[in-house]
Amino acid sequence: GCLTVWDWIRERYRGAMPAYVMGMCPTALLQDVVGFDSTMVGFLQAPDIIHEVSRLGMPRNRAHWQAIHDAGVEMVHVSEYTWGGQISPEVYGEFIVPYTRELIEFYRDIGFKVLLYVMGDIHGVLDQIAAYPFDALAIEEGRKDYDLDVGVIREGLGDDRALFGNVPCLLVEEGRPEDVLGEVRRQIAAEGQSGRFVV
Repeated sequence: GCLTVWDWIRERYRGAMPAYVMGMCPTALLQDVVGFDSTMVGFLQAPDIIHEVSRLGMPRNRAHWQAIHDAGVEMVHVSEYTWGGQISPEVYGEFIVPYTRELIEFYRDIGFKVLLYVMGDIHGVLDQIAAYPFDALAIEEGRKDYDLDVGVIREGLGDDRALFGNVPCLLVEEGRPEDVLGEVRRQIAAEGQSGRFVV
């Protein structure tokens, strides 16, 4: 029944907007099987186990994803958790980067565009993230003790790929309309007006 619904949506909107599906998260199996605390310890004390669980979490059913692409879905949304600045850039580079890259390349090889949504503070690993072969990057709003300004992220990312902004949810929920508009305008100005920005 899903493809029947998809056929109706595709006919109704006739390419007016791209269709996307949620892809896999390269560290989801670590969270589910090992758990946060044990993963943090494992980065230092059991690296072989962390790598093995991460490898098991990679997609294997290419035919499934090829069928989704052949049905007209253009984009895959991949989420990645950077561990919020709680791991070093070196640990991120060893344990997260290889699997995120493999996942992005898997989807792009099929023909999808890839929207990478990175959760957490990305400042310390922005150079590594910018090296991934994704088509668009989405970031969280600043939280707790860090700020993710779209101007700084754009500078580290470069101008050739789309960047999704991060207007704070609380501002949207509780702010006055003029305050929301002010933040939207600020982000457009800070981003550099590259033409590849989605508020």
